Amino acid sequence: MTNIPKEIARFLELHALEYQNKKIEIANRYLSDYEKYMQVLDFFNWYILSVENFIDRADISAGELVLPFAVIGSTVEIRDASDQKKYSLFIREPGTNHPGPQYEEVSCISGLGRSLLFKKEGEDIVIGADGGFAGTIARIWYDFKL
Repeated sequence: MTNIPKEIARFLELHALEYQNKKIEIANRYLSDYEKYMQVLDFFNWYILSVENFIDRADISAGELVLPFAVIGSTVEIRDASDQKKYSLFIREPGTNHPGPQYEEVSCISGLGRSLLFKKEGEDIVIGADGGFAGTIARIWYDFKL
């Protein structure tokens, strides 16, 4: 069981509610491609359920105001296992851009974006079917408006 402060639990509740309310709007961007439309809806249903399940299992107590894992809207810093170089990736919702020189953007529904979601600091990650990139989640941050 994971311990999280009530502020983080509340943030995650509101985050899940936000995407529950936005999922049709986001999926409608793909109305011309029914399969993609359904994939986006399925993705957001999975994402919302995953956040809600985490909250249901979490132990709400005092603690640091940090996310327990990567979510949509967070920035993930990955340290390359081979050369220790760091890469920062911003996980965004599809169809939006948040330009920033300090990070690269990835859509949450892309293979890379999805592979970053729910990862924790210190967790190893392999990206690419051939294991082309291996690294460790060095840091996760989110611009909280608590």
